[in-house]
Amino acid sequence: MIDFACMADDGYLRWTELCVRAIRRSQPGSTIHLFDLSEAKENRLSAAFAAYPNVRVVHYPPVAWKWPAWVDAADFDFIWPNFGVRDTLKYYSRRLRQALGRHNDTWMTDKAAHVRRVRHFLRLVSQKPHVMEAALGATDRDLVFIDADAVLLKPLDAVFVRDFDFAVTAEAPQDVVIGPEPPECVDRPHYPYKAINVGVMFARNNPRIRPFLQAWIRDMETVRHLSIEQTALAHLIHRLAPGFFDAHGRPVQLQLNEKDQVTVMGLPMDVYNFTHVRSEDTRIAPEKYVAHFCGGKKQEQHWPWVQKIIADTLERADAG
Repeated sequence: MIDFACMADDGYLRWTELCVRAIRRSQPGSTIHLFDLSEAKENRLSAAFAAYPNVRVVHYPPVAWKWPAWVDAADFDFIWPNFGVRDTLKYYSRRLRQALGRHNDTWMTDKAAHVRRVRHFLRLVSQKPHVMEAALGATDRDLVFIDADAVLLKPLDAVFVRDFDFAVTAEAPQDVVIGPEPPECVDRPHYPYKAINVGVMFARNNPRIRPFLQAWIRDMETVRHLSIEQTALAHLIHRLAPGFFDAHGRPVQLQLNEKDQVTVMGLPMDVYNFTHVRSEDTRIAPEKYVAHFCGGKKQEQHWPWVQKIIADTLERADAG
């Protein structure tokens, strides 16, 4: 039996409901450790799951969060380097259209507000290793971390037959990108910024996993990147095992320090954390285990399509 951990705030209620329903369908009996990131303890998210069997709601508000100090100093130039003439013209054009009553939620029309949103996002996603550590401490089972906008399509028990302490979903070797980001900012550090996606992670509940999570937290302090937790984890693995991203399915030993060692494995993202769901798709291929609706597919107009594609995929799976 395996447990699951995910985190969400009040604004992610319907995505979290979809995520939880899918886990309960494919992994009945698993406990879902749901970390509620909302400010107030009483909110729609906590109320919705209060009576759910096997859902353990943990209120984890922003005042309890820990994040790297550099996030508080991240400014607009760091967040949006090379903001040039074209960007400036677009910025003021959108501000004008907004003043005339035309608005689009995806427009960036206030630099200071944009910085505040990005800083909040960086603080939020920095919680992933902390959440995993807390969830592992609350169970004796192995653990899958899953983003609230990811949907489990098939059981994951067989993953833990493999030889690892911690497994990440990794890009195909030919798609891994290591370098500065954006690429034209050559003075920026070279990181594996396109290598893994931490929307799905697998952790064996053993003594070796805690030092690894702590090492990941420490690397977030020094890896200054907008995909803060993801790039820090990829950097930690790449730094200790430079050939890790050359292939999937290989157990690789990471020597964290003189006494702590952990076995890490890369699993194909295309199978276990499928992020390339297209808006024209009607079903998800049967070999996929998790569909992850990351990126720009969470606007209001996408929700009916999301519900239908998941329902049709699961109906087909039930039919055999």
